[in-house]
Amino acid sequence: MLNGSIHMQMFCGMLIDPARPIKDRKIVSAIRNRIASVMDIRELQKILYGRWGGSLDDKDLCLTDATCYESHLRFPTDVKLLWECCEGLQSLVAKTCKTLKERLPRNKYRDIDRARLAYAKQRKHTKAATDKLLR
Repeated sequence: MLNGSIHMQMFCGMLIDPARPIKDRKIVSAIRNRIASVMDIRELQKILYGRWGGSLDDKDLCLTDATCYESHLRFPTDVKLLWECCEGLQSLVAKTCKTLKERLPRNKYRDIDRARLAYAKQRKHTKAATDKLLR
């Protein structure tokens, strides 16, 4: 929208050359993530409450616009949840072995990682492929 709307560009205080539009489709998400990493929301709420506290009727009610927050939501399938557990366990084992100066024990982590990646790249996940990966 920023590329095509002069009104949006004026609102944001920038002008984009039509010959060189912004091609990064994730720029808004990147900007939100950057701001979220440096912004202290509690401090902001104190400032806003200090400024608008006298005008608020219901001081216990908090309404926010959901478009202001970056959300990392996804559908939690069994394969995804199990893989996240495997990754966590592998990192714990690696960290523990490094601390104890021991060799990493043999396991099938790499094999399962390759199988999971192949499964993830599939367009359609058959029940047989899902069951095989879950085993």
